[in-house]
Amino acid sequence: MRTPFILILLVLVLSSFHMQEAELSLRLEKGKEYRQTSHSNSTVIQHIEGQEMKIGIVIKGSIVFLVTAADNDQYELEARYENLGMSMQMPQGTMEFNSDDDNTQNIFSQIMAAIIDKPFKVIMGKKGQVIDVQNMEDLWDNVINQFDKVPEMQREQIKSQLMNSYGNKALKGNMEMITKIFPENAVSMGDEWAINTQLEAGMEASVDTKYKLTDIASDYVVINGNSTIATSDEEKYMEMGGMQLRYDIQGSMTSEIKVDKASGWIIEAKIDQKMKGHNYVKENSQIPNGMKIPMEIATQQVITN
Repeated sequence: MRTPFILILLVLVLSSFHMQEAELSLRLEKGKEYRQTSHSNSTVIQHIEGQEMKIGIVIKGSIVFLVTAADNDQYELEARYENLGMSMQMPQGTMEFNSDDDNTQNIFSQIMAAIIDKPFKVIMGKKGQVIDVQNMEDLWDNVINQFDKVPEMQREQIKSQLMNSYGNKALKGNMEMITKIFPENAVSMGDEWAINTQLEAGMEASVDTKYKLTDIASDYVVINGNSTIATSDEEKYMEMGGMQLRYDIQGSMTSEIKVDKASGWIIEAKIDQKMKGHNYVKENSQIPNGMKIPMEIATQQVITN
């Protein structure tokens, strides 16, 4: 008679475990710092006039967030970059920019070095939504204006490129891709929920993600995501490098995110993204008929605390 009793008890224990609910949200402490270190590796393949051009891009950086205020709905964070770097491997050669670079001839490295430890403000909700990013435009203005030996037109072009990737709107979307992952209500193992994120870094895109709670441990939970990505307005042009460009791109993304159970801060995230479509160059004096460029982008990103 003992064996059936033990089996019933085991079933009850396992059922209780699988029905365990988790209230997933940020629970940050005022006065405490939280870190986010990112390393992404992208391969961009473009076909220009029948020729394939392959570009490898590595972007890495570390941001520390100090919680300066907290209430029931949101947090005010003082954010600052600890380091920032990018390398591009192209058929013509390799370019590298790094905030730790001592090369005084490399203006982009100098700009990255100048941004280190300069604070900007982030307002974030309990569910990871980035409500606002402030001060980045003024910050970039102050940094770039230090380089008064660089012609003003070139400074404006540099600022425009930086704002496309590190401006208020661009950072808002990039941060939300990592932090806006939590459901509105408590969830159990295997539960799913949907979240939309808008990106404005380089191109405007909409990301629709279905998240699933796949593991509950004593001190962390694991969330898996499957996303579809598509440009929001494929007819909208943006300026880059003195040219008007627009994108018509679609793709998918998978993510595995390990979250600290106490704070809701990400311990580790692994993201795999694949996109495909076209880049259009508007007609100009150099390209009178414009240009349609087929392109593919594959990115692997790892984020740690």
